Amino acid sequence: ADCRSNGIGDAFETPEISVSGNLMWIHFRVVFPTGSNFSSADGAFIHVEDASGNVLGGIDWQNGNMRALADSFEEGSVFSQSSGTVYTIDLKIDCSSGEQTELYVDGTLVSTASSSGGTSTPAVIKFKMDDMMGFGEPDRTMYISEFLVDDANTTIGCRVHTATADSDGTYTEMTGTYTAVQDASDTD
Repeated sequence: ADCRSNGIGDAFETPEISVSGNLMWIHFRVVFPTGSNFSSADGAFIHVEDASGNVLGGIDWQNGNMRALADSFEEGSVFSQSSGTVYTIDLKIDCSSGEQTELYVDGTLVSTASSSGGTSTPAVIKFKMDDMMGFGEPDRTMYISEFLVDDANTTIGCRVHTATADSDGTYTEMTGTYTAVQDASDTD
């Protein structure tokens, strides 16, 4: 998904995403800030909203710890992460019957939250970064990569992989079998 800067408010958000139902999986890898200000962060990290801007779920901060969020009020148990460590985050937002949010860190379910709201369709992902970002403050730098969104399948265990060409063809004039374009480092 393409992301755009949203100035001083939200750190960035996706354009409206078309999903086929009431389910959205979000996957990314992240390194959290190393500064001392990070340990006191409170507020929104990620909000998933419907097309009208209603919060359906996401990730919230409590004293620098992550927790699942359903609608804008119901919060799950906290997960204490470490600064400067790479984490793989998978977030499941299911709005087929109320709002259920599941937060996975490195493949393990660490926090859940639910509410009895109605059904809705996830449409926009906002990285809010409340109480996290500070312009010109290097100890608040956060790195996010491998951002994936799926509307049907789990993203747990997914990784972005760059395949390098290893072929003997020019344009459409390839010779040989599929192994001619197989990733040179792929052993499968």
